[in-house]
Amino acid sequence: MYVHNLNDTNKSNKKTIITIGNYDGFHLGHRFLIDKLNKLSIIHDLNSVLVTFNPHTKNIVSNKNFKVLTTFNDKVHLAECLSIDIICEVSFNKNLKNKSYEDFINMIVDKYNPSIVLFGYDNKIGKNQKGDFEIISKYLRKSNIKVDNCEAYYNKSNKKVTTTAIKENILNYNIEEANKLLGRNYSLNGKVVKGENRGKSLGYPTANIEIMSFEQLIPPNGVYSVTLTANDVKYKSICNIGFCPTIKKNCSKITLEVHVINKEINLYDKIVLVEFISFIRKEIKFNNENDLKNQIMKDIDQVI
Repeated sequence: MYVHNLNDTNKSNKKTIITIGNYDGFHLGHRFLIDKLNKLSIIHDLNSVLVTFNPHTKNIVSNKNFKVLTTFNDKVHLAECLSIDIICEVSFNKNLKNKSYEDFINMIVDKYNPSIVLFGYDNKIGKNQKGDFEIISKYLRKSNIKVDNCEAYYNKSNKKVTTTAIKENILNYNIEEANKLLGRNYSLNGKVVKGENRGKSLGYPTANIEIMSFEQLIPPNGVYSVTLTANDVKYKSICNIGFCPTIKKNCSKITLEVHVINKEINLYDKIVLVEFISFIRKEIKFNNENDLKNQIMKDIDQVI
């Protein structure tokens, strides 16, 4: 797979089918559309191109603190896993925000010479999101570029799979439901940094994870069943997100700490992947450290 930027000089070596969007989450609904993209690319012998924005358009348009499910690097990895030929990064800014749909689609057409443009059911491009499926179809009618669309995806429970629904589930501790809609475990990348070693004094040493992307949604404070991957090895673990009120006094910074169950490994300075499996309990302040230690034992029992 090739990684391009909209403003670079890279082109496709043959005609293409393109789709455009934020693709935050690469969830089952997105995969449904990408599956159609790939099938059409094979039928018509086209390179498949996914054009996606970085940062998320809402970060510029309406909310500077908008949280995403997937960073651009995550999207690159997931697109490669789904056999996309080219992923094109659109460095989104105020200038692009104010471009008309005509100007924006012209930039894409000039770069990739598409035979087909595939729209998602709610996809809109250009200033004030005026460029929907019908508008773009009319605009490209004389260019011999076919504009196709893809309907919404509903899971086996007849629920429409959306990024918003996944975020709501995560924020309401429904990790397992969020994972079902994603089609994978929700995850965060981070670097293991020095902590206070308070967990070690309790007999449960933790890896203090510094999240690599400030823009990614962090699950709410609590204890979770997770897996931690380091050096391509997965470890069954538990994770605490929060302020550790029992052992840290007046802590104002949220931390993410992971205890690897029944393993002693040196993780300092390593880049790790934390995958959330299920929610165990909310974070609370215990009367003393011994009560906390007993609760940690119970938390681990739920995981193993």
